[in-house]
Amino acid sequence: MIPSHSKHIQEIPTAQESGKQYLPWIIGLLVLLLLLVLACATSIGGTLLRWHGSADNNKMTIEIPTIEAGITTASPTVQQVMGILQSIPGIQRAEIVDGDRLLSLLKPWVGQIDLLRDLQLPALIDIDLDPSIPLDITILTQQLREISAGIRVEPHARWHQMFVSLGQAIKSLSYVIIGFIICSIFVVISLITKSSLSTNRETIDVLRLMGAKNTYVAKQFQIQAFKTCFQGGIIGVFFALPIIYFLSWFSGYLGIPEIFKNMITPEIMVTFVCLPFIVSILSMIVSRLTVLRTLARMDR
Repeated sequence: MIPSHSKHIQEIPTAQESGKQYLPWIIGLLVLLLLLVLACATSIGGTLLRWHGSADNNKMTIEIPTIEAGITTASPTVQQVMGILQSIPGIQRAEIVDGDRLLSLLKPWVGQIDLLRDLQLPALIDIDLDPSIPLDITILTQQLREISAGIRVEPHARWHQMFVSLGQAIKSLSYVIIGFIICSIFVVISLITKSSLSTNRETIDVLRLMGAKNTYVAKQFQIQAFKTCFQGGIIGVFFALPIIYFLSWFSGYLGIPEIFKNMITPEIMVTFVCLPFIVSILSMIVSRLTVLRTLARMDR
C-alpha cells in the first residue's frame, strides 16, 4: 500500500509531459473569453434594464422628420399636428420638444452633442396619454400622415417591449456562449487527462501493483488539473481586467458611455476573484471522474 504521507512526492510525472507548459495559456484564453462575454452581457443587460425600469407606458412620441422642407418647432406642419393632438380626448398633454432639450436627451448616447448642432434634427412632440381612455394608434397615425407622410408615432410601450425582448435575447445568447466556453474547458481537461493516463500507463500499472487504489491515482491527476486551471484562471483575469477597462473608457471616448456603463461593478469584480477557484475546482472534479472512469474500464 502506498503510504499517505508520500503526498509531496509526484509518483506520476504529469507536470513534466511535453506540451503541458502551454495548457495554462489555453485555459487562460478560454477564461478571458468567458469573462469578456459575462462582463459585456451584464453591462448591456443592465443598460436595457435601466431603460425598462424608467419606462412609462402612458407616453408616446411623435416624430416629424427633417425630409419635410422647412420643418421647425414653429412651422405650420408642427402646429397642425399639435391642433389634432389637442382635440383628441385620450391625450392629456402634448408638448413640443425644443432643440436644447432634444440635444440634452441625446447627450448620454452621443456624448459630443456639438456635432449635432449643425444637423437638422426632427421635430419631436412628447405626449402623455390618459390610461382610462383607449387610443387607437393606427387611426391617429393615419390622421397625422394626411398632414405629412413622413410622420412617425412611437408609443413608449412598443419600445419598452422591444428592449425587454432584446435584453432576454442577449442574456440567453450569453448563457449559451458561457456554457460553450465552460464545456470547452472541461473537454480540454478531460482530453489532456486521458492523454496523460496513456503516456504514464506503465507507471500507473506499477503503482497499482504496489497497492495504489484508483482514487489515489486520480488524486495525482486532479491536483495537477487544479494547479493548471488555477494558473490559467489567473492569466485570464490578468488580461481581462485591462481589456474591460479599455472598453469602458473607449465607449466613453466615442461618446456612447451608456453601452458599457455597468461593465465594472462590484458583482463583476467578485466574479473575477472567484472564477479561477470555481473553474479549478470543477476541472479537478472532471479530471478525477475521467481517471476513475478510465481505470474502471481498464479493470474490466
